Amino acid sequence: PEIAELERTISEFEGTEDAIVFPTGYAANLGTVAALTGPGDAVFVERDCHACLVDGAKLGGGRLRVWRRGGLGDRAGLSRLDRELKKAATARRRWILTEWTFSMDGDGEDSRQRVVDSAEKFDAVVIRDGAHKLCAGTGAHPRGVKTGTLSKAVGAAGGYTAGSRTLCDYLRHAAKSHLFSTALPPAIAAAATRNLRRIEAGARHARQGLRT
Repeated sequence: PEIAELERTISEFEGTEDAIVFPTGYAANLGTVAALTGPGDAVFVERDCHACLVDGAKLGGGRLRVWRRGGLGDRAGLSRLDRELKKAATARRRWILTEWTFSMDGDGEDSRQRVVDSAEKFDAVVIRDGAHKLCAGTGAHPRGVKTGTLSKAVGAAGGYTAGSRTLCDYLRHAAKSHLFSTALPPAIAAAATRNLRRIEAGARHARQGLRT
């Protein structure tokens, strides 16, 4: 029950229909990417993505293509992504793996909307790791999947994927790092739920203060 409550809390926090909890953030990205991608797919991984996204793409069996965003405010990296997406027009599906904020550089947020625009233009799906950017109530883009961690700002342990109910139900049966791994201890799940609610309450109070 503590894990079920945590998943409900995460989905409310992220503004999505559902969420699924993994034992670690690494396991969340590894299992999600490996379960969703497959042979015949083109998987575009941003060069500075965390190893768990890259490893998940390798396990999935799709064709791995590395792209690099430009520097802060530079559109060149995304124009290269557009060109590569266009070349992959015959792929079964197209996936873009990226992070909300990159841990090594501290950037990435400036290019987030442009990545989404590229996905819409070329019928791709974005899998975005939010481990280094905790932001309540943003919701999942219709063409996107959100992953995150509970071991940084939340001060607990574990990871998660948030999105549609169909997505999360599928991952519960197909993501091996969830299905064949030990679940979070109930006490850790309860602590993560409490901390997420405290973070949300603080964010809500801050928003009200800004309005007044």
